[in-house]
Amino acid sequence: MSVGINHFIFLSAVLFGLGIYTIIGNKNIIKIYFGIVLLLSASLINFVTFSNFNGFNPEGQITIFILSALFILLIFIGGLIGYNYYKQYGSIELEQ
Repeated sequence: MSVGINHFIFLSAVLFGLGIYTIIGNKNIIKIYFGIVLLLSASLINFVTFSNFNGFNPEGQITIFILSALFILLIFIGGLIGYNYYKQYGSIELEQ
């Protein structure tokens, strides 16, 4: 049994669903942020899948590299926002 494009799309859909569930179901700022990272990971899996299965596509590989760098920057900025929120309010729980 070989791994086809359907397996990767299913994995991406599962990660996307878990990200949405995490964002909607939590009031903890760190968990919401991890949900956003799951959504972004699902999009990267789709980029890699369609770049790989449509033949070698250097433009897709460059796009994936740039998006990965932007996601790392986003993770750093989100950590700073979470840290400042904790310093200001003394908790990472979002208020009602």
